[in-house]
Amino acid sequence: MDKISLLVVEDDKKASSELERIFKRHTDFNLFFADAPSKAIEISKSNTIDLALLDLKLPEMSGIDLIPYLKANNPDILITIMTGYGEEETPVIAKESGVVDFLEKPLNLRYLLASLNFQEREAKTRKTLRNAQNILDQFFLILDDGVLLKKGNTILTSNKLGEELYQKFMDSGKKSLIYKGRQYEESIIERGDIIFYHYKDITSAMEMSLSKSRTELARLLSHELHNSLTPLKLYFQEIVSLREDDETFKETLDKLIKEGNYQIDRLTRLTKRFKDLSSNKPVSTEEVALNEVLMDVLRSLSPLILKKNISIKNGVKEHQKVLASYEELFQVIHNIILNAVEAVNQNGEIEIIAFEYESNILIKIKDNGNGLPEQLKDDPFVGYLTTKESGTGLGLLLSKELTQRMGGNLEIKNGDSIGVEATIHLKKP
Repeated sequence: MDKISLLVVEDDKKASSELERIFKRHTDFNLFFADAPSKAIEISKSNTIDLALLDLKLPEMSGIDLIPYLKANNPDILITIMTGYGEEETPVIAKESGVVDFLEKPLNLRYLLASLNFQEREAKTRKTLRNAQNILDQFFLILDDGVLLKKGNTILTSNKLGEELYQKFMDSGKKSLIYKGRQYEESIIERGDIIFYHYKDITSAMEMSLSKSRTELARLLSHELHNSLTPLKLYFQEIVSLREDDETFKETLDKLIKEGNYQIDRLTRLTKRFKDLSSNKPVSTEEVALNEVLMDVLRSLSPLILKKNISIKNGVKEHQKVLASYEELFQVIHNIILNAVEAVNQNGEIEIIAFEYESNILIKIKDNGNGLPEQLKDDPFVGYLTTKESGTGLGLLLSKELTQRMGGNLEIKNGDSIGVEATIHLKKP
């Protein structure tokens, strides 16, 4: 994370010089100094300022009058006022203006540093939250779906489609509607006064045929974009349920930021590979470490796995490698394990093993759920059928397509006694 920036506004050159010496010796701040409010405003326009130390009596305007100008350019700024004047009403006015601390001159050095140290921690928390929101903003912008996040009556962030659909769904009172020729379904997550609205475009799924033409495969890819929302939704649910002083708040926030970056990078890579996936040519394959792909999948799905307390038995050895494309193999395993996670009950079990068979590596993924429903037993790759209430049934069909493009095959069947068993056949390197 970038260093915290401190702006000192002091017209007394001697005092300003002494403060600069002290801060350079005792802090790690990025320091900015101004001897007049106009200079301070210019600095705040061209730099991110986290903390400000303002003299009360300044030329042009007072330190308190300067506050709105600084906050206009840096809304999260934390401000301390210092003064050599002892008016009793000034601290009250300062607090009403959003000042964090009010210090009388001559300054108590020990207290000043302790106060700024506390403010530094607060500023880092605010910056982390701001970065997390920026990641969400960027992630929302690349989605075909509509998304909107509210706190009370205030919209925190959204994409354009989310704002449009939010009003449409509010006016209609329905959970599904057609807008600009496409059909959307609404899902809502509520935690206290924070509400997340997701408007899923289901048009592609409704129009999908079993044809393996370029157009149909392209539409299948849109289904996979929805999978990236799942771990982010769950981390979001967890973080909004925590207080900032909760010991797990920072850890959860770091996970959200890391997962957001990971999903954005993954979707970017998928977009770049669109041309290859929508063609009828085999994908480019290379030697891939199977366990590395599997661990990335499990990390991506960890919020779902933890939520249901699912036991994962990983029997894949670290040295096992297959001839595959990392991105396509990730997608195949991700889809199969996601189906298994959603199929098993609370405290369920999923087992993954891999072994050689003739010239192939076989990867078996087994769960202890209720098995395939009757309508899927004969053909589990039917695009319109699904065991999930809000699913499209396209994930397994795409998985089979991708496996075949890597020169392999995918089989799905009921287990010997319970659950579903998926077997991925891939060539040895």
